[in-house]
Amino acid sequence: MRDPDETTPDDIEDRRWLGLSQATVLGHARTANALRERVRARRHDTGIILHGPKSVGKRTLARLYARAVLCETPDEAGEACGGCNECRSFIASRPLGYKWLDAVKHGDEKTARKLVSELATGSLAARRVIVIANADRCANRVFDRLLKTLEEPKSPTTFILLARALSDVRLAGQSRCELYRLRPLMREDARVHLVNLLSVTGRRVEERVLDVVVAESGGRVGAMHAVLQRLGTLPAITLASVRTTLGHDWVEGVTAFWRAALSGETSPSAALTPPLADDARETGRRLRAVLLQLRPSDLDGVPATASSHEAALVHRTPVIRGLTAALESRAASLGRRPSDLWSALACLWLSDDHSDVEGLSEGVRATCRLLAPEYV
Repeated sequence: MRDPDETTPDDIEDRRWLGLSQATVLGHARTANALRERVRARRHDTGIILHGPKSVGKRTLARLYARAVLCETPDEAGEACGGCNECRSFIASRPLGYKWLDAVKHGDEKTARKLVSELATGSLAARRVIVIANADRCANRVFDRLLKTLEEPKSPTTFILLARALSDVRLAGQSRCELYRLRPLMREDARVHLVNLLSVTGRRVEERVLDVVVAESGGRVGAMHAVLQRLGTLPAITLASVRTTLGHDWVEGVTAFWRAALSGETSPSAALTPPLADDARETGRRLRAVLLQLRPSDLDGVPATASSHEAALVHRTPVIRGLTAALESRAASLGRRPSDLWSALACLWLSDDHSDVEGLSEGVRATCRLLAPEYV
């Protein structure tokens, strides 16, 4: 097991956060303002839980808040001054009162006992900040060892817990902390941020590429950085090169499958096979993603699992229109409304019955029976 005292590469040595402040963290103004108010009021005794999806900005905000908590002379806005000894040591990746733990890497009872023992002893730092990443994956018995420290009044230690799923964090821990939910950026904000990132590199891309990258990242800033890193080696960032690099080439095969199925010319016993991904679950997800794009406009509701932001399908309008026309044509030949036929297909493919090869094969056969009943 890695020594938790060792600074990890995914913590403060990631230097991208250094030019930021709590006030400039994009998309999390409400949470940042609340944390700055805590700093202004010197209200550090109660721990906090930052929760939200992967790459949404939890670590960045945790580092910025931790630096402000440890700062000797935070400014009136609740930001770290940047010039005191604590700030300089934090920027140099040698903060005295800061500790980062990953519950996945360090989440054993031995580490928890060691941490509790350290917190019970004196420290050269006026305050200490303990960040626990993946707190929602911490074993109950390990988490319980930290509870007493979490609830100590006037403690010189501030806990920052990071979690993707708040519901998986021990309720006793939630009750002892202030909770802050971090959400992905709205689409337009994500586009603005992406344009700013690209301007630093001096590269320009067409509007359609921006849309694909925003959809691929889901509005999560960290994911956006990761996508740009993958695209950074491309000699030219074109729509075609981006789709290839991001693995979106599966669309052609899946749309060809649906085109053949909707033709109604394939019997259940014929060899109609969708292009297989690494596993059946991913194959089923791709089939559903295309099917959801064909949803008729006269349907009142949208299935809970539907996503209008499937990155691989962004700017595929001609293909989707062609499949929609094929669905309408097949419905007419069967004497059904397009919405009824689509609902039957959605009911079939939005179930959890296609997580293995056998279930996937049965789904294909059922699709053929539905679209070509004359063969049954």
